[in-house]
Amino acid sequence: MRIPSPTTLTFLLSLTLIAAFFLLLTVFVRDHPLNSLDLWVTRIIQHRTSVFFDQVMSCISFNGRTLPFIVLVALTALVYYCHGYRFESVLMLFPLVGGLVASLIKLWIYRLRPQSEYARILIENGSASYPSSTVVMVILFFGFNIFLTCYLSRMSFLTKSTVWLVGIFMILTVPIARIYVGAHWFTDVVGGAVLGLLLLLPVCFFYHKCRAIKPCK
Repeated sequence: MRIPSPTTLTFLLSLTLIAAFFLLLTVFVRDHPLNSLDLWVTRIIQHRTSVFFDQVMSCISFNGRTLPFIVLVALTALVYYCHGYRFESVLMLFPLVGGLVASLIKLWIYRLRPQSEYARILIENGSASYPSSTVVMVILFFGFNIFLTCYLSRMSFLTKSTVWLVGIFMILTVPIARIYVGAHWFTDVVGGAVLGLLLLLPVCFFYHKCRAIKPCK
């Protein structure tokens, strides 16, 4: 029997721990759909509001619509393809798969979104709440773009820096924005972030292994 390399072992251990945490969080949310932790975090984030902040947070959270994100993913994949990164352009569509996975879990758990008696609602969403599919797709899309900058040598320093800055900004602010606009609870966005990471790691590991065989230009 072949013994996995330390890198593979580390990857599998990390994946197992993340999956276990996501499972525990999912069970907690299923058994406690309305809990003091979510209420407390929502009150803190929604404590200070303004018209300007409402508009900014609504924009960052994609206004609760999936279509703008689908267009962003498709255009980015097209850009990669036009620059000769065909393999990367295919993997760039994976965030949409992540959104589908999150939607299926939502149907299974079917946790209701924040209601007006518990939170300030700026964006109405009709679907279930846990996990946040927007956060899942943001983690996958921007996380994989950041990861790719370590491999694509033809990408300029300015482009790489922009990808990192925009990516980190969106990864940090979208979860907060989703809570601020009243679209999600704290555990929804945490679940989305964990699920996004759980799906992102195998894609990055697969890409790394493929490029170890055939280095990219």
